[in-house]
Amino acid sequence: MKKVSIIVALIGILFVVSCSGDKQFKVTGTIAGATDQTIYFEYLGLAGTEVVDSAALGRDGKFSFSHELPEYPDFYRLRLGKQVIPFVVDTIPVNLIINSDAQSFATSYSISGDQVSSQLREVWLALLDANVALAKLENVPSDSLYVIHRDSIISGYKSVAERFIYSNPQSPVAYFALFQQVDGNLVFNLYNEKDSKAFAAIANVYQAFQAGNPRTTHLYDLALRSIAVVREQKRLARGTDTDVTGDDILPGIEMKTLGYIDFSLPDVAGNQVSLSSIVEEGSNILLAFSTMQSNWSREFNAALLEFQNRYSGGKGLKIVQVSLDTDPHIWATSAKNLPWVSLIDRDGAYSRLVGLYNLQSLPSLFLIKNNGDQLHRISSLEQLTSLI
Repeated sequence: MKKVSIIVALIGILFVVSCSGDKQFKVTGTIAGATDQTIYFEYLGLAGTEVVDSAALGRDGKFSFSHELPEYPDFYRLRLGKQVIPFVVDTIPVNLIINSDAQSFATSYSISGDQVSSQLREVWLALLDANVALAKLENVPSDSLYVIHRDSIISGYKSVAERFIYSNPQSPVAYFALFQQVDGNLVFNLYNEKDSKAFAAIANVYQAFQAGNPRTTHLYDLALRSIAVVREQKRLARGTDTDVTGDDILPGIEMKTLGYIDFSLPDVAGNQVSLSSIVEEGSNILLAFSTMQSNWSREFNAALLEFQNRYSGGKGLKIVQVSLDTDPHIWATSAKNLPWVSLIDRDGAYSRLVGLYNLQSLPSLFLIKNNGDQLHRISSLEQLTSLI
């Protein structure tokens, strides 16, 4: 009986261990030169970043965090000030060891305990290099030279990212690489035909192996939108009215034989407003794509106001501003007092209008003339003046 009791007790202990430790992962390490600073452990979710835990660093710089294992491979990060170190956690117990220093926290770190997070580090450092290189282009003397250098820098990051995307699309590193931004813009354009294939490749694999993962649902929806918009771009380029398979997955957009692409979005009052309803009133329409969440939005809105004051008289110019903002509160606060039609597309950078209007940067301006028969991309005030 005594021997049986010991066995039962041991089984109980093992059960407790399996129910606690086996369902958690740990992140430990040392940050040199960070005495009295706070390090944050954060979750990178679809809805945004959430603080999971934090710790004050002592003289030895040591920290330790533990958390429940995710149901599917997921993404987390350590943050010190404004510097961050991202990493991935799979569904099995792991003890990640991350060491760095306070001054170059995000770039000089080492990570061990998981091969996938080590691969993610390569993608992350390539991304940081690209952003740093782009920041140095501010003094490039000409726009054409800037574009050449910018495209070269972005291609450098994409070459690193594509190596992981196409060699193992099921890996969390592929997913991570796909959604990174350079200079505030997604590197992989959902509505570029080549990049669309990268979204589709990862979406198909995730759908096959992680169908219940919320990230799969989100990714698959984006991939479907991407495919549909690319098809629509081809149809518009061909100048044909032939229906394109997949248009039904783009609710809210009606394709017509017009110079512009119609859409319907909510205004500040929550009413759905279509672009065609404004065009039918007969004025020239200055269509402005922007965002209220950027540091240049006030300056841009002031420029729009100048446009309106200068051309709204006998010229009959009306402004329709479409904000690609994911935060409706920031948008509404800024838009409620603007003297023109202000609409929001909460899909932000993932908006289908990015592809349909080929928005390569924000802000972007278009002039719609002759009751919608003509659409002109505006690149300068002089161009706008001559067209009006």
